[in-house]
Amino acid sequence: MNRTARTILVYLAVIFVVVLAVNVFVNQSNEPTEFTLGEFNERLEAGAIESPVLMKAKSDEIEGTYRTSDQTPSTQDFRVSYPGETEDELTVAIEAAGVDVLVFE
Repeated sequence: MNRTARTILVYLAVIFVVVLAVNVFVNQSNEPTEFTLGEFNERLEAGAIESPVLMKAKSDEIEGTYRTSDQTPSTQDFRVSYPGETEDELTVAIEAAGVDVLVFE
């Protein structure tokens, strides 16, 4: 193999590794933050949960968006699992906090 072919292969390998690294980084940042039920309730009481939240009754999950801090207007997606028997209490608490709830069966 001549020198030019080896150089081209090295550049292609470097480009491939860079593209893979960028892809992994971008995909990780799109994953929602997993909350415990306690963390969700703390953010709900602090007014950090954005309307609306999606309550998935069959999978016992709540998904939505929260403000990451009061100083910056950025938001992040979240997901929280909850015990099925607390669904009614959670719905009341979310609505009492002024957040709209969309329930899906």
